[in-house]
Amino acid sequence: MPPTSPRQSEQRDFIRLRVNTEIRLTLNQPRREIIGVCRNLSGAGMLVELEEALETGTVARATVASAYGERLESPDFRALVEVTRCDPAPEGRHLHGCVLLEILE
Repeated sequence: MPPTSPRQSEQRDFIRLRVNTEIRLTLNQPRREIIGVCRNLSGAGMLVELEEALETGTVARATVASAYGERLESPDFRALVEVTRCDPAPEGRHLHGCVLLEILE
């Protein structure tokens, strides 16, 4: 059966990798950093769990630490992301759907 909406179609186009690793979001206005957990990662975006809710449209620089630290073969993953949704999670936390705008070096 074909997908019924563009959102469902996008969800099936990219495999989601469960990573459950620390993520650092750097926001510009006001300049600050938020530490959270990157729950999954795909070719189009990521799911990020934070203690606070960010507004839809918020743009941040995301850094996901490599499981292998500073090794050359496994550098940190860095990207510019935009929050596209924010849903409540257990224990007062928030799940943020983020689209990848740009992969950074």
